[in-house]
Amino acid sequence: MKKDKPLSMGEKIKLVRKAKGVNQAYLARVTGRSDMLISRIERGEAECTDEILSTIKAALDIPNAPLYEHELEVYKNRLLVWNDMVSEYRIKEARELQKELFPITVLPFERSLIALYLMIEARLHGRERNMPVLERITNEAEVYLDDACILGLHLYHRNKGMTYIHSVHPDYKKALKHFLKALDLQSTEVKLDVMFLSTIGQVYLYLGIPLQAMMFYERAKMMYGDDRLHPGVHNMNIGIALCYMHIGELTKAKGIYETALVHARSTNDDESVMLGIANMCAVYMRMKDYKKALMFSDQALKYGQKNLPYYMLALFNNASCLVELKMFPEAVKKIQEGQLLVDGQKPLSILFETLGHILTIKSNSSNDEKKAASDYVENVAIPYYMNHEDSQVRFAGIDICKTLEAYYKKKGMNKKAQAIVTILRNTYEKMFFVDSEAEFASE
Repeated sequence: MKKDKPLSMGEKIKLVRKAKGVNQAYLARVTGRSDMLISRIERGEAECTDEILSTIKAALDIPNAPLYEHELEVYKNRLLVWNDMVSEYRIKEARELQKELFPITVLPFERSLIALYLMIEARLHGRERNMPVLERITNEAEVYLDDACILGLHLYHRNKGMTYIHSVHPDYKKALKHFLKALDLQSTEVKLDVMFLSTIGQVYLYLGIPLQAMMFYERAKMMYGDDRLHPGVHNMNIGIALCYMHIGELTKAKGIYETALVHARSTNDDESVMLGIANMCAVYMRMKDYKKALMFSDQALKYGQKNLPYYMLALFNNASCLVELKMFPEAVKKIQEGQLLVDGQKPLSILFETLGHILTIKSNSSNDEKKAASDYVENVAIPYYMNHEDSQVRFAGIDICKTLEAYYKKKGMNKKAQAIVTILRNTYEKMFFVDSEAEFASE
């Protein structure tokens, strides 16, 4: 509700009274005043003293609601403090302060502050990993967006982006559009934080746009200043290493992963050690040093005994190394184990099925068997992987394409080989030459 002239105290009382479904007679009776006095106060014909206002607020069950301008200024500052608490993961303190700030929601004329309150509340639920509530509050707050301040709009687009990431069917392109809109909304009250910048980096990487992803990881890392030993710096470096993997800067990625693994082992953090070993395996596979990759995948299998998703990844990498090293009997056993464990779950089922066909192509199988295997890889595996929304899955598809391209060239099937080259070229163009800001900036 926008007005050129500020509302009088009487007008505010009237709007709250009506929003509460209370008539003047009831308010007069509960406050011990006459109907006429309540009517005159609402029309601005009688003074609403502090004593009378206190009784009216108590009667309307809004004893702490900010109605004076100086109260609203203090309230807004408290909202900013609340937002900082949420940013800093001071969840317990934020929940306590929320009780003090809640009364703004019953003042229908303070739409801008209500919008800001709801956006911070939704963000607080997001920090608590309560994504359904974050989504519900964000959607409910959309009726206030025309009156929202810059910070309120910024937080709305951040929250909206998070709902797209954590929905049953994630939409990372829509998430990125909202994040970029949030990034464009700048004011003295808007504070960019590590989580926001690194999340944008993660989304860019998921979409297969590593150069932009690296830029946001670097921006996030800079926020730690000179504290290079901060765990957050370590996490940003892992993201940067993934970007290096995508663009083929394998030596740089390897250096970061080696440092990360040493750090993880020094802190006895088993989860970080598992991740570090998996990363070392991945980078050696990309460098085609399959003996070292096999060594790390063997370690990964031991660490992953109690973590099925991690174990499955380690098993696939192990089998892939065995195929490349032409240790086919051992590879067959690992592939069969993987096919039993995945139980039809995509993309792992297709991944192990595809690896079995690649083994056929690389081994001394018959021409008919190789023909059937190459048909599966070309018509099932490559379309599935290269069109998958997750860039990590598409990344695996690149290696599959290269294997099939080499097979077709060896067989003199140049047209088929060229078709695979075209698929690879289109993939690389999306990774390195997309104008991401233009593509994602508008709905």
